[in-house]
Amino acid sequence: MYPAVHGLVAWILVSLTLKDSRDRRLAVIAGVISDIDGVFILFNMELFSKYHHTFGHSLLFGILIALVLGVFGKRKFKVFYIAFCAFLIHQSLDIIGSNWGIYLFYPLSEFEITLTSILSDPMIYDIINPIVFILAILSTILIMYKKEFSPIQFISEKLDRRITAYLVYPFKYKCDICGKWAFIQCSNCGKKACPDHSKDIIKWICTSCGKSTKKGGKT
Repeated sequence: MYPAVHGLVAWILVSLTLKDSRDRRLAVIAGVISDIDGVFILFNMELFSKYHHTFGHSLLFGILIALVLGVFGKRKFKVFYIAFCAFLIHQSLDIIGSNWGIYLFYPLSEFEITLTSILSDPMIYDIINPIVFILAILSTILIMYKKEFSPIQFISEKLDRRITAYLVYPFKYKCDICGKWAFIQCSNCGKKACPDHSKDIIKWICTSCGKSTKKGGKT
């Protein structure tokens, strides 16, 4: 599976289980960090082939990462638990979505977990991977609609609120002033507003509040 798919699946998990945005960011890291053992591709394919799906995909590494992330979380035990679940989901997706073996017990054992004996490459890469990708995208869209935040929250909460509003509000809310599709929520009064009634789309001020501010002589 591609790292982007792992990231989306981890984000879906944390969005359904963790309320705090910081805790969600921490747990998402556990869902993608396994691929750190693929860094050797920057040097040569021999090292990449030797170490990818080894130490980064080890249960010992997963427990350690989940513990560290949990320390920084607001709800420490829950962040640890969800982070470790995100880590395990990464391994599960790699087992069904890759023809590479997974060394879950590395470095204690070189026991390799793979389903290549029952899953062909076309089945893995032409059927399983596209299906998981499509389901991840659809689930992401549904969560964005229901919860009104997106994976962009991992980078910036402010940017996420703006982009999610433009993508979601027109399908959920009407302008409180005229009834047209809303695109913003006024940061002053909380009203939903369409572009025609948005006085300041940078600061998110509706025209009603814009007039009040002007009359009051405030900037």
